[in-house]
Amino acid sequence: MSKKLFCLLLRLSMLFSSIFNIWSVEFEQLEIYSSLAWNIPKSVFQKQDLSLSTLKFTYGSRLLVNPFDLRYYQSLQTPATSVFTPSSSVSTPAWSVLIDGTRLKSPSSKIPFALSFGTLDYSQTISRLKNPQFYSYPSPFSGFPAFNSGLGVVQAQKSASTRPVSFAASYKASGQTVQAAVTENSDLKLAAGFQFQPGDFFKVSMSAGFTTFDLCSKPSTAWKNSEPQFSEAKYCGLYAESVFSVPFFQAKISGGAFSNPFDTARFFVSLESLFHYSGFSLALSSYSSDYSFLKSPAPFYTASGDISKTIRQLKLNPQLTIRPDRYSTFRLGASAILDYSFKEFSYNRNSLQKLNFQAGFSGNFPKDYFNIYYKAQNLVLQEFSGEDCSAHSLFELKTVPSDQKITHTIGAKYTKKFDSLNMSVSAQESFTKDFSAPVTDHTETLSLYLYPKRFPITQASLQASVEHKKTGVTPKFTLGMTTSFLLNKLKFTGKFQVCSALLVEQ
Repeated sequence: MSKKLFCLLLRLSMLFSSIFNIWSVEFEQLEIYSSLAWNIPKSVFQKQDLSLSTLKFTYGSRLLVNPFDLRYYQSLQTPATSVFTPSSSVSTPAWSVLIDGTRLKSPSSKIPFALSFGTLDYSQTISRLKNPQFYSYPSPFSGFPAFNSGLGVVQAQKSASTRPVSFAASYKASGQTVQAAVTENSDLKLAAGFQFQPGDFFKVSMSAGFTTFDLCSKPSTAWKNSEPQFSEAKYCGLYAESVFSVPFFQAKISGGAFSNPFDTARFFVSLESLFHYSGFSLALSSYSSDYSFLKSPAPFYTASGDISKTIRQLKLNPQLTIRPDRYSTFRLGASAILDYSFKEFSYNRNSLQKLNFQAGFSGNFPKDYFNIYYKAQNLVLQEFSGEDCSAHSLFELKTVPSDQKITHTIGAKYTKKFDSLNMSVSAQESFTKDFSAPVTDHTETLSLYLYPKRFPITQASLQASVEHKKTGVTPKFTLGMTTSFLLNKLKFTGKFQVCSALLVEQ
């Protein structure tokens, strides 16, 4: 069925080209791709059974014929001892056809319009509707969030993950974006955005997005019992954001709303700001869902189909960058996020306010790189229970729980490049202490990367690590090789990887 649809869409693509008088079609490149990954878990050595290891073979091709971009990838996973048998698992093909009018060579024939077909994925606006809250463990060197101006259409990838077939159309010109998509599940996605500059030092960006999604309660995520509470139906989500930029300062205001199976609309708002001057920057962000204003609220379902448990978040991220010369850079940064979320949903509801903190220092030189970091995670500041457990303010520190399960991690990484040998070596060490456990876990990792200039191998890597945990010692290694060569306009790419976790007798 998918192959027939692929051929049909390809014919439609050719029809589209003739309609818009695209006669300057030019063959650019054909890539033939294949990869083989062999995963050998520790159980192979424990049970002396090679059939427990798996092989994953991925193959496909990408054809670039201006203005077309055609991709097709397929994966096959099977036990290592039964290749191409009925026990093999074949993934759904990942394929896409892109017609991009902006890629035309002739300036007179370029059009700011694009069409996409296939197993597409979507980011930007759709990502915020799926996961509206901030990431709970932000990097100390994270940047200011990008402006989400559209659906973020992603063509078929070599990972060949399963996605529904969809059709997307995009128009981008003069700071304006309009996009629409429809999937085989009858889901509709819309997005529009524009940018303008009312003054020499003032820039405004605005966008909005809309999506529909299927939702059905599951026994594992039910609100008060283990039985489904509502039948499957289609719901919708709406998202909007505005970014204001002036010299040394940026502010982003965003919010969204969802229809809900419990006959009440749910919403969230977030405010993100960034002050930057010379090498110093300070980012301050906050997130709040309507849990904060409701007593005994019903679950908050997002476009991912999952329940969001986040009530409020507050994030702080200062950074300092020093450049002693044009080739060297030092960075010092820290990030802290206060997360106020439900611990579980039941008749006896309870919530937690916890703090996650990270700090790091790094140096980047022409042939050397290092970083040192520290993490403190799951520091519980307060625990609430009862019907109003979501209505408390942040930093409401009455009694800090004594039975903390804080996790401290300290680590360092150093990378050295050897240009004469086309090689780089990286060493990493980390120590993790969970105060609920008497043993400190630590991991040592050594990585070697080679970049030969001669065929057939264009890149090779070897990574070896040893994990020391209370359950034992686990050595691991990963060997990878890549070959790639270009013959006129024909490109061949092949990858091979072996990943194994060894058995160590205790």
